[in-house]
Amino acid sequence: MNTTKQPSKNDYSIGDLVKWYLSYADDPDLIKDAGIGLITSIQPPDKRKYVCQENINVSVYRFRQQDVMNFSLMHIIKINKEAQNAQYS
Repeated sequence: MNTTKQPSKNDYSIGDLVKWYLSYADDPDLIKDAGIGLITSIQPPDKRKYVCQENINVSVYRFRQQDVMNFSLMHIIKINKEAQNAQYS
């Protein structure tokens, strides 16, 4: 039984620091590229009956590439503030 909490739109807000991942289309377990970015916008809720994580798009400013790209919630992980503070102290 899988007890891990699935991410939802409410777990993220604009300005959050996240890790993002790009995977290959033929094997989603292989990571093609990854990095750190900042959430610039979150897709507003639609009037769809069923909204899953893969349908919620989050725009992320990617620091290394200096561009904005859309990711589903499946491909980003929020970096918590405790980890940020520990890294820079």
